Amino acid sequence: IGLAEFGRFILPFCANPAYATDMGDLMTNARGVGLLPNVLLERLGERARDHVFEAVGLPPGLIENLDQRIPIESLARLFEQAANSTSDPYFGLDVGLRMLPVTFGLWAHYAMQGANLRDALMRASRTLQYHQDGTQMCIKKRPGNLVAWEYWHPHVNCPMFRQHTDHVSSIMIRFIREFTGRDW
Repeated sequence: IGLAEFGRFILPFCANPAYATDMGDLMTNARGVGLLPNVLLERLGERARDHVFEAVGLPPGLIENLDQRIPIESLARLFEQAANSTSDPYFGLDVGLRMLPVTFGLWAHYAMQGANLRDALMRASRTLQYHQDGTQMCIKKRPGNLVAWEYWHPHVNCPMFRQHTDHVSSIMIRFIREFTGRDW
């Protein structure tokens, strides 16, 4: 899939006004929910899973149509609510470890088609805006011949985003391992 084709498929997904607030929320593709519904179903059952979604203002039916956009804040609240409901402080990490990078949809598929790890990371960083608003990924050189692949969003230091950040970081590691092997 080329960048032009990627943009043609992903750009029509616009903000769903049913979930947006008048605060001009930054939006993300609902595929960021990932395997959270499955993990909740496994641990708590269907009724409790649906209650977790409803508690943060997201309809349980969202699970059936992840090709829409929701506020990033709602996604973060969903992960926090799920962690609280399961009494698991590592809930976000568990969900992320179960996910394949391509769970994120076309954006991740495009990125994973890089010829090598550097190309894939550049693709992911360059096209993140098609997956979510107001966030960034970049590759930065660190002391000692180290390189960091960073993900940033405006609320990165907010405690409410901890579970979401844990889930993203474990997927980023898996993304890299797709190119370097499991031992990395």
